[in-house]
Amino acid sequence: MRTALTLEGFTPVNTVLVADGDAGDAWLTANPHAIEITGLEPAPGVGTGWTYVDGAFVAPVVPPLTREQVEQARQAQYQATTDPLFFEFQRGDVTEQAWLDAVQAVKDANPYPEAV
Repeated sequence: MRTALTLEGFTPVNTVLVADGDAGDAWLTANPHAIEITGLEPAPGVGTGWTYVDGAFVAPVVPPLTREQVEQARQAQYQATTDPLFFEFQRGDVTEQAWLDAVQAVKDANPYPEAV
């Protein structure tokens, strides 16, 4: 089976299964409001798991990050942004507050999940 997206103008309205082979080709030719999307990768930032419900695309539920995942993200951002600022602070090139603000920005961008 193949998949096609039906449109009203430029608005997606439904996905349909299309037969393989000549029968599917004939259906697509007879229905110019449908475009085949079989095998296409999702658009950047869309990802898989989206559904089409009542005329709108609905994003998949994204599970919350674990504490370990947040720690890894923080560590990477500390190395990329705050560590260089710390060394600049030690040399007197930036203020201590600039370094502390950068550390807080990493923490704010990567909050730990709430304990259950």
